Amino acid sequence: MTLSKIVLAVLTVFIAPSFAFSEENPRYSEESQTLTIPSVDAADSPGLYQELEFELMQGNDWRMIRAKEGRQIREITNVELVQTQTFPVQIFLKISGRFSNGCPKLGKMSHALAGSDFNVAVYYRPQPEFDGTVVCIQAEVDFSTYMPLPVYGLDAGDYSYTVNDEVLTKNNSGTFTLTQKNAF
Repeated sequence: MTLSKIVLAVLTVFIAPSFAFSEENPRYSEESQTLTIPSVDAADSPGLYQELEFELMQGNDWRMIRAKEGRQIREITNVELVQTQTFPVQIFLKISGRFSNGCPKLGKMSHALAGSDFNVAVYYRPQPEFDGTVVCIQAEVDFSTYMPLPVYGLDAGDYSYTVNDEVLTKNNSGTFTLTQKNAF
């Protein structure tokens, strides 16, 4: 094995996953004694509960003081699979759509893998409380984003993906095949 292949393997295993697949980490504030967890999965909805905040109480008990329930984006019009031709294979979903005005924004994206099925959820960014003075662009606004699927280390086989299954019924699912175990 050449030195360049060894360096590539180390970068792929240790560095690439931290860039491609990391989500925000939970944060603890010593000053306010609060713990913030960016998202928590529900049974069939990865990342459904967002921005959960807990306060440390006497007796080392925790009390939840805030949480938001994510809303899946309905305006997705296309999900395209992008698969690299290099080894190990990388899989990305290009998710595109059109908002009816300028207020909605893309929020968190989460996934869950059950067997060979990826369940992907794309949420709206939580909106601040408006006081009636905010004006949104009254024109359609296109959006497009890429979401990496964590396929490193998966066995050879057929895999499927579904995006926002709760609110979409077309153009939101597909399949891909890994011809060999996707690891060095």
